[in-house]
Amino acid sequence: MFPDRAALNERKATMGDALYSAIMMQNPISNATSYLPDSNWGVWVPGSSTPHIINIGIDFASGKQSARNDYTAAVRVMLMDDGRYCVDYVYCAKPPYPVQKQLPTLLFKETYERWGLMPNIFIEDKSAGEQILQEYEMFLAMNPDFLVRPIAVMPTQNKAMRVEAIAQHQNTHLVDIIEDAPWHSDFVRCCADFPLAEHDDMLDAYVWAQAGFSRPDFFRAPAPTPQIVEYDCLEQDYESSFKQENHFDAGEADFRFQQGQIEAYYSERLRRLGHR
Repeated sequence: MFPDRAALNERKATMGDALYSAIMMQNPISNATSYLPDSNWGVWVPGSSTPHIINIGIDFASGKQSARNDYTAAVRVMLMDDGRYCVDYVYCAKPPYPVQKQLPTLLFKETYERWGLMPNIFIEDKSAGEQILQEYEMFLAMNPDFLVRPIAVMPTQNKAMRVEAIAQHQNTHLVDIIEDAPWHSDFVRCCADFPLAEHDDMLDAYVWAQAGFSRPDFFRAPAPTPQIVEYDCLEQDYESSFKQENHFDAGEADFRFQQGQIEAYYSERLRRLGHR
């Protein structure tokens, strides 16, 4: 028993009803105190409305062998033409890293083919997500016309604060889900049981997708990669030799290296410096 009733009341006021009920009372599924009560979800009828903007949130697993309840999750949220939101796709699994790396592109392609809209893709910038964001950034630097451009999410430490920031949409019955979807019960339970659910990966992915409509301060665009050209003081005619080796025209602002040309250029530099 808690020794001081006044201290208990103070803790309840500080934590809020939902967190207090979940942690102190071990009752996270009460609709009166849950951040995202299961009774507040609406039901979307296919064909009743069409999407206007689509966001996809992805929370990648850490990849640690000891993380038994750590999953890769993706949730697609659509802003419909009637002003409501719809969750029409939820993914939760433990795919290998090569599949994780392809997931943003696969979801982008599937979304565009189904709805004719290019979605915004938000990826949590930690664990495997950090590495995947870096790989996409490097790929985009070499392929600037590539359409899939993930947006990095900088998460706050307080997960309850993130959920509370986007809960108003679901709490006011503005978010619909597909009732007969195979992921329906797992997704609803995961949201309602927070913060004591077995895992909250689907909730994290939903938060990033939903927040993209109302809380853009959660996100940052990937920093541009600077193009650095090193001056080789050993070259007597730097520009002409550089142009010959890399097909570079000094009059063109936009250029890119070919991988083989980069290797040849630096191999020659190392040879001249005596490092073999």
